[in-house]
Amino acid sequence: AELALTLDQIQAARALVGQAQQADAAQPYVIAVSGLVYLIDGHPHPAKAAFETALHRDPKDAKALLGLGLAEIRLGNIQAGQEKLKAANEADPGNALILTYLGRSQQQLGQAEAARTSWRAAQQADPKDPIPWLYQAQAELQANRPMDARESLHEAQARLAYRSVYRGDRLLKEDDQLLRANLAEVQRQLGSDALAFHTLADTPGEKNSASLRNEADLLQGQRFGESARRSLLLQSQFNAKPGTLPSDLDIYGDGAGQTGSTTPQHGAVSGLGAQQASYNNYDELFSRNAMLEADATRGSQKTSGEQVRLGAGSDTLGVGLAQRHFLSAGNGPFENLDNRLWQGIAQWQPVKSTELFVSRQSFNSQHGETFQPAFPFGFNGNIKDNSRVTRLGLRHSLTDDDELRGLWSSQRTGQASNFQDFSVPPVLSSNSASSGAHSAELQYRHSGASYATQWGVQKSTSNAIYRDATGVAITNDTFITQQSYAALQQTPNQYLQLDAGLGWGKLDHQDRMFTSSTYITRWLPRLGVVFTPDTVTHVRLAAWRGMGVSGVGDATLAPVSLAGIVLSRSDDASKLVHATALGADRQLGSAWLVDAQIQRRRTDLPFIGPNGGQILTWQQVDESRLALHWQPHENPWAVSLAYDDERIQNDPMNFALDSVDKQHLRSQQLAVRWFASEQWTVSGTWSHNRVFGTQQSLDLTTFNTIFPAYQSGFNQLDADLSWKFNRYGAFTAGVRNAADKRFQYTEIDKLNPRFSRGRLAYANLKLDW
Repeated sequence: AELALTLDQIQAARALVGQAQQADAAQPYVIAVSGLVYLIDGHPHPAKAAFETALHRDPKDAKALLGLGLAEIRLGNIQAGQEKLKAANEADPGNALILTYLGRSQQQLGQAEAARTSWRAAQQADPKDPIPWLYQAQAELQANRPMDARESLHEAQARLAYRSVYRGDRLLKEDDQLLRANLAEVQRQLGSDALAFHTLADTPGEKNSASLRNEADLLQGQRFGESARRSLLLQSQFNAKPGTLPSDLDIYGDGAGQTGSTTPQHGAVSGLGAQQASYNNYDELFSRNAMLEADATRGSQKTSGEQVRLGAGSDTLGVGLAQRHFLSAGNGPFENLDNRLWQGIAQWQPVKSTELFVSRQSFNSQHGETFQPAFPFGFNGNIKDNSRVTRLGLRHSLTDDDELRGLWSSQRTGQASNFQDFSVPPVLSSNSASSGAHSAELQYRHSGASYATQWGVQKSTSNAIYRDATGVAITNDTFITQQSYAALQQTPNQYLQLDAGLGWGKLDHQDRMFTSSTYITRWLPRLGVVFTPDTVTHVRLAAWRGMGVSGVGDATLAPVSLAGIVLSRSDDASKLVHATALGADRQLGSAWLVDAQIQRRRTDLPFIGPNGGQILTWQQVDESRLALHWQPHENPWAVSLAYDDERIQNDPMNFALDSVDKQHLRSQQLAVRWFASEQWTVSGTWSHNRVFGTQQSLDLTTFNTIFPAYQSGFNQLDADLSWKFNRYGAFTAGVRNAADKRFQYTEIDKLNPRFSRGRLAYANLKLDW
């Protein structure tokens, strides 16, 4: 039975314990192992009864004392559990496992020095066990010492392979994910969000719910990561525990778009503990799952927002609810923002192999936009959106290594718009729109020790109708997307990770008003490589062609990143995307780290040309970034210096909504983070930005398209002070100042259109219970 537990075969362990009880039900060892099976299977009450029965026969049974202490802790009786763990340590003073969880209980009760002593003793008792090093790192993270935590995690990683003696492949993968989650949190705290994302993404096979949500959180700080973020959050629903606290509701997929701070207010990596109790890893029994969490933001520029999230559930059934409202007047008449969201999720897991979830989301938005600002006929728009999205997901495990996933999504949206053009006096107009989208996907997954495969088919259909002020339809468009794909992730050796795929896709756009249509049919190859020549160097290469899915909330089960590089952008829907990317990072000694990335993306969008034939309009974006990080171990500072270069080229034959023809952005950034104490953290980011480009406009005398040049420069400062007043609450106050008052460059910062100009001061309070 114990051997079955090491392989995560709980059902087999139960059967074997039953046989042992038939042979000798009164034997203390039999009773203790039966309690262990109950404990790992999530039943602490019968586990406690079994351990107490074993102790009646042998009060010095260290295994039963350890199990009873863990059962008490799972039941919320941490002080009583610690007393039993102390008794177990007295009965077996050299047992590293007992010392490890004694330290874990001491840390849970705030006894930091006693916990460190217990973990040091465990490290000496079993020098090959990584777990006391991991718990020491988690304690250092809580104490705002990420550099110390990084060293402890490296010690844990060096010992992880030793656990293969008593851990099956599935549990070893969970151990690896757990270490990666903690290392990613260290990197995030030190200001290396992109590296933290790579740390979580660079592992083949299925990731647990917490790892997927952690990846999604880290994308809050990355431009153009919102589509991938939503896809990751959607995938996390397939293996989340019933009643899990819903993810943060984020309108743009980036907290910066709402608060004005470049540091995400709720983007901290979470789920740093084990996701399930397992043989010789009982950390999940100590978890304190927040069932209710609330945060509130208040700032200048008539800015305010609040969010409340609630989760409740059992082993088989759970419900999650989330609500958010964010309001801002911005700095001008068409920079307003008034968004209301709510989401409900119901999860049902009747057996371990089958899980179903249904989610319902409502999104009500009022916001202002500026369209074609360089054209004489440019205009401002005040837009109201009302969307309802329903999703149904089903996961069924055929074996330990094979599973089926199905997803169905439906979305209905209504829109009302009021427009004001740039003429004098301005002309006012209005129209309305309604749209619907439906998507279905079926996927088969298979995984092994060092590889994983995915096979899937998907179809999405959406329809949009726009009407003028009298209600007459002026456009009526239908989009149909179909995709079939196969993907492989493999780690052939310690130096290489491969991510390859091949798909076939078709995009149909049918214009019912003018009885015309466009289409794209393509093969969709993908290739990604992560090369690790040594432990301090990573090189990432990716090349791909893909198609987006329009209008269903990025409902896709296909992999969303390749070689740790985000593939999808929010505006890739109904387009053909060609892209290549190269990235690398290297640790330079103990205090210095350098990372770099270059990427080229080209998107093609079909439309009917002036002669009636189909042509492709295009956009090309070239991006590069070089960053140097200083993270010394001996003091509580982290400093990053980065250079960004971005070049955008739009098809000059097609009018861009932001009037940009060509644009070149150069940005230098300096970020400083000071871990002042266990409770206080100070962060600041300063950037100097220069923009050169040409706009698309119209010569009113000849009615020819012209391309006037423009240039601008502006500095931007973000600073915030964070106070962790207890383990579960934080208060953050910050200020942002951007000095550019003349031009809003949509392509520079799409995720943050509300506060690209002026000054914003804000405060955020977060609590959970």
